[in-house]
Amino acid sequence: MTFGTESMAGKRSKTGAPRNWRDRFIAALGETSNISAAADAAQISLSWVYKTRREDAEFARRWFEALCLSLIHISEPTRRTPI
Repeated sequence: MTFGTESMAGKRSKTGAPRNWRDRFIAALGETSNISAAADAAQISLSWVYKTRREDAEFARRWFEALCLSLIHISEPTRRTPI
């Protein structure tokens, strides 16, 4: 699974974080339901994503929504299996 991180070199904000790391994190989280994998895909530390979630209500909302949607997708094949 790749999220295009190889083209991120030189595209960082003043803080050193990739400019679009939030979008990359949310997309990866929606696909994997894995916070560590999503942080890796976004090239950002776990501590930074948790800090941002605490301080940014919109990011926290998107995080929750991505997790909910990913869990729905994970459980769908189970619900479709005939008994």
